[in-house]
Amino acid sequence: MNTVKRLLFLSVFLFLFSLPNGFSQSFPDFNIRLTNGKTVSSNQLSPDKPMIIIVFSPDCSHCTLLMDDLFKNISSFKKAQIIMATFVQNNDIIAFEKKYKTANYPNITVGVDMPFFFLQKYYKLTSTPFTVLYDKNRKLITSYTNEKITGDLIKRLQALN
Repeated sequence: MNTVKRLLFLSVFLFLFSLPNGFSQSFPDFNIRLTNGKTVSSNQLSPDKPMIIIVFSPDCSHCTLLMDDLFKNISSFKKAQIIMATFVQNNDIIAFEKKYKTANYPNITVGVDMPFFFLQKYYKLTSTPFTVLYDKNRKLITSYTNEKITGDLIKRLQALN
């Protein structure tokens, strides 16, 4: 293999493996069904703010650790639109909303990922929590597959503003 072909192969290889979790870097078009029955489209979300998408389950212990830490630091997330998407039924989501008082935060949207498991399939998830940060232009910044992320997420979010 000549040098040019080797460099081209290496470039393509590095690009493919630099994609977090192997998913597309483009921003997904998705819907979230709220507990009041209304549906919110990703196109309806604030176009001038960074976007944080968290795929979680209210009964997941790792997700609870993430949420506890995130809500302890919630003032650091005022300039971001936060989508919390799950696949559980309304009763579990209502309890989650009450526990974390999500109605007090106009930048937070909590609901069921629609169609079911769309985001799970899009991001090729095998576990929760999963968090992804996009800038205000919907360019992928980073993604996380664990619960110990709040400090790094705050730093990256501050760097965007």
